[in-house]
Amino acid sequence: MSRLTETATALHVPFEASESGRWIRFPGKCGRVYVAEGHWENNYLLWCDCPEHHLQGRFLSPEEAVQAGLRWLSRAA
Repeated sequence: MSRLTETATALHVPFEASESGRWIRFPGKCGRVYVAEGHWENNYLLWCDCPEHHLQGRFLSPEEAVQAGLRWLSRAA
């Protein structure tokens, strides 16, 4: 299990993940939020596929990235 999937599982939130666990996504009413592991250690990227809202970010830990994505989803709902 990757650090991303471990983090999302520990938070008990619904998510989908790639087979490798290098990216996860959270469904939302306005779109989906993605968190992906970068090529270098401690590099996690966050973005949303909703055209009405702009969300992008880079984080040093999967916990920070997942929490930021979930906060955004709670505000956009």
